[in-house]
Amino acid sequence: MVTEQEEGQAPEEPTFTIEPGDLGGLMAEYPHIREWVESFEAEHGSRPIYYGPLDRDAKSVSPRNLIYATRPPCFAHVYSPPEGAEGAGNTFWYGLEPTIDEDEEDIRDQIVERLLRDAPQKERFDDDAQFIAMIHEMMDEMTTTTTSSLLSNPLVNQARELIGMGEAPLKVTPEQLDRLKYVVVRDLVNNGPLETLLADEMLEDIHSIGLTRINMDHKVFPMLTSNIAFKDQELLTKYLRSMSERIGRPVSDSKPIVDGALLDGSRINIIYSDDVSIQGSSLHHFFTVLIPPLHLVKPQRPYVE
Repeated sequence: MVTEQEEGQAPEEPTFTIEPGDLGGLMAEYPHIREWVESFEAEHGSRPIYYGPLDRDAKSVSPRNLIYATRPPCFAHVYSPPEGAEGAGNTFWYGLEPTIDEDEEDIRDQIVERLLRDAPQKERFDDDAQFIAMIHEMMDEMTTTTTSSLLSNPLVNQARELIGMGEAPLKVTPEQLDRLKYVVVRDLVNNGPLETLLADEMLEDIHSIGLTRINMDHKVFPMLTSNIAFKDQELLTKYLRSMSERIGRPVSDSKPIVDGALLDGSRINIIYSDDVSIQGSSLHHFFTVLIPPLHLVKPQRPYVE
């Protein structure tokens, strides 16, 4: 996420292990990128290039069809359809991240239930890194890896508890465990459904109105339309309440408009009522960035957290 760093604080840079241009290496390293590229190629008849970390020179890439690194495992794919194709004249931004299917959502729900129940007995943590490490450790303890996943059987769990054996571990594949760790941390610690957006340091302004697709202002490309939208009003309402509580200004029917700053320096404006916004509740998230003097000659990568 683009942030305003305190003076003298060293920026934390993401680690990029795949060289620019090595799309095959990227697909081998990240299964969700492989699945996306194969699906995109089947639909559009072309493959994107892997650009690596984005810079201003990416604006001249033609045709505009490239994947760039944001904060792995999050990546972004920018695509401008050719003339005559559906969507021609627009530039689309696709957020790429590990995802889980419906069966894995059931496993995720069991994991979160156990985490919320057992976490208070764990040692206190001082920062997000320690919190994430604790979540990963607990997930390792409550799962066992196998070649095929199985949902936990409640009857078996009850029997184990009666004889003092505790709950049966959840059976998952190593690949599922990796995806589940990402999704659980994303939703409990990070930015939930907007994680891929807020991981992109090149986004300056994010606009979300109701259940429509989210639009963004970008440092390199023109106005972008994303592939991200809240799937229903309940999820949007829950997210807006969570974000407003994070800035210490809870929204409600009696106080439907709030404006404030997140801990990372980015600002957020929330309209929580249909009565105030005809198109529905909205989220307006914009960023501030401190650029050191050396970056004024040829801006490269802003500070990120």
